[in-house]
Amino acid sequence: MKKYFLEDREYDDVKVSIGLDEKTSRELEIISSVAIVRESKTSVAWGIGVGGSVDSSPLFHKDKVYFGSCDKNVYAVYIKNGRLAWKFGTGKPVFYLGCMHEGRLYFGSIDGKLYCLDADTGEEVWSLDINSSIATGPNIHDRILYFGARDGNLYAVSLQGKVLWKFPTNGPVVSFPTIYKERIYFGSWDYNLYCLDAKTGKLIWKFATGEKINCTPTAYDDIICFSSFDCNVYALSATSGNLLWKRKLESTPSTALAPYSVSNGVIFFGARDSNLYAIEIRTGRLKWRFATDDIVSGSPCIHNGRVFFGSCDNNVYAVSEDSGKLLWKFATGGLIDSALRLQNRVIYVGSWDCNLYAISTEGKLVWKFHTSLSYPAVVEDQEVLHSAPKFEVMIQEEIKKEEKYQGKQSLGDYGAISGLYMNVSQYSLDLGPYTRKDKKRGYM
Repeated sequence: MKKYFLEDREYDDVKVSIGLDEKTSRELEIISSVAIVRESKTSVAWGIGVGGSVDSSPLFHKDKVYFGSCDKNVYAVYIKNGRLAWKFGTGKPVFYLGCMHEGRLYFGSIDGKLYCLDADTGEEVWSLDINSSIATGPNIHDRILYFGARDGNLYAVSLQGKVLWKFPTNGPVVSFPTIYKERIYFGSWDYNLYCLDAKTGKLIWKFATGEKINCTPTAYDDIICFSSFDCNVYALSATSGNLLWKRKLESTPSTALAPYSVSNGVIFFGARDSNLYAIEIRTGRLKWRFATDDIVSGSPCIHNGRVFFGSCDNNVYAVSEDSGKLLWKFATGGLIDSALRLQNRVIYVGSWDCNLYAISTEGKLVWKFHTSLSYPAVVEDQEVLHSAPKFEVMIQEEIKKEEKYQGKQSLGDYGAISGLYMNVSQYSLDLGPYTRKDKKRGYM
């Protein structure tokens, strides 16, 4: 058994150390002053704990930008100056704001509720408790809200908060549902991509892959494009579900909770091999790829011949849409795991340094907004779907006492997060597939 001695950490508003809570899969909580190593990692947003990190892509309405945070709040901030308009507290972290419709903001939370807020005031209009974590959504079509949950169901809910129907799968549904020509497309942890009738929820077809699907499908010109943890990018006929092409990558393609960006028949997406890819959606042919220094997870945005995206190396990048040539990069203080949004020549992006950034399309800071907590969220142990070998890790806590605990291996979606924030990469840790040097194998 190896022992790993980790550096002390202090934040402005909290002291950090290791505490053990047996309630859920040996969850580690933040309570005093030592960094931690997380070896057992889950592959979905509900495996991330409380902290000030911003993992949510923003939405816009009138003069405000809206986003969720791991500090359990949803924020509305004035676009002009980055000042707080209001914030709304939920029971657990909020990772994905679903949609804005007729002055109301709809979103789900890991606390198991779907919320409807007045976008101007932040007051709750209604909430629906489905008693199961909601990582993404909802999406809206024809006045119906669609979202998936950890209980394996895709839900259809009215604008008044009434469940109209639900469709069961055999695994958690993290994929944000895409609506295209009166059909709903979404993935499940049961390895399948589903196509349903949007009105009735009746199954039209499903397509099996070799692993879990977190990715939000992209619909373009009767093609449905998505990726799986089996390291493939797939293109299917939107009508029949027949395979048009698939492309194998060295590592897992982006499992982004927003659709891939599409421009001029080319899809743009990141992967765990640290590259941003540009691939022709009709043929699967690689146009170019751009290398960063870490995982590229969130979907990019495209404007005026430039592609803007974030990386877990803490940077926002701008590259040429045609060639992939670097135009500029902007450094934040934490990894970027969510999709960027563009509004009036300003890019909005959340970082794990607990800030939402507003950056000009020329790479200059306009403003940044800090959430209520100054320490980043941590990745928690959660029950995973894969059975895998067990292993043990020894952690030395301030060289005073040792806590021995046991975790399970899993193919984690957020495998790099704790490593980046807890400075694991500077130690020569022999942790099997979770070492940073092995990220090209597709586990990180």
